[in-house]
Amino acid sequence: MKRVRTINRDVFNQLARGVDLNYPDGTLVRAKDNAKTYVIADSRKREISPEDFKALLYRERNVKIISDRLLAQLPEAGPIRLAAGDLHTAG
Repeated sequence: MKRVRTINRDVFNQLARGVDLNYPDGTLVRAKDNAKTYVIADSRKREISPEDFKALLYRERNVKIISDRLLAQLPEAGPIRLAAGDLHTAG
């Protein structure tokens, strides 16, 4: 029983496309030519300031560099901010 079908390019181009990859919560991402770092939470990117990045003991070696296109495709939520030692979110 053959389950592989060949389709032409026009049919292929009509197929819906989504984000290339899903990152688990807590993943740190940054685009190659973008200074902003984001934390993935609930499948959304949330900007984190350099000060909060350091305060939360994140490490540069754990930041995944992704394409500008992929970063733009990730839905955005409010930034992550620290206030009085407590983690809270803006927006």
